[in-house]
Amino acid sequence: MDFNYNSPFRSGISSGSKLSFVDRFSLSEWLSPINPVDDQLRLRKFAKIILAVSGFFWCWAVYNTKTMKNGFDLGTISFAFAGLSSGYLLSRSGEKLNRITRALILLTHVAVSANYAMGAVFAFTVGKTVYIRFAVYCVTFTWGWLVVAYVGWRLVSISIQNNEESNYEEDELDDLYNFTGSSSGGRGGG
Repeated sequence: MDFNYNSPFRSGISSGSKLSFVDRFSLSEWLSPINPVDDQLRLRKFAKIILAVSGFFWCWAVYNTKTMKNGFDLGTISFAFAGLSSGYLLSRSGEKLNRITRALILLTHVAVSANYAMGAVFAFTVGKTVYIRFAVYCVTFTWGWLVVAYVGWRLVSISIQNNEESNYEEDELDDLYNFTGSSSGGRGGG
């Protein structure tokens, strides 16, 4: 599906409007349906950001794994899957997403959050020393990736909703103009 990026139906949020920083980045505003074109653009922007972040932290996890004396950083797995899910969203540009895709994308982001949560538990329970900075880092990113999981869930849900509404409108037009099942053998009623 190709989008007309110069459509008169585009909202002012994604174009160069004069909204304040708070207005432009309000989470509730950003997660509300606008129109199918802008909704798809927001989903792509989200996927690109998460792909870049996942790539960075995956490299960091690989580095940590190589420098460890034993064991490995679970981020090598969780960030790989988060990156793959974002790559999948980008490769499906304009194609219809379904509830299974939404659940799998949510799962990859929750897995990253769970990985950080395990790091926080480790920071508080390993030996006699509590690693405060590492614990704060892990707790912060546990919550951050839960927010990412919610945002991803919401943006994919909006995409699914737009697809269902578009299918409904196509069915309405088919019924209105009798495009299918007409006795005249061609399109149209008559």
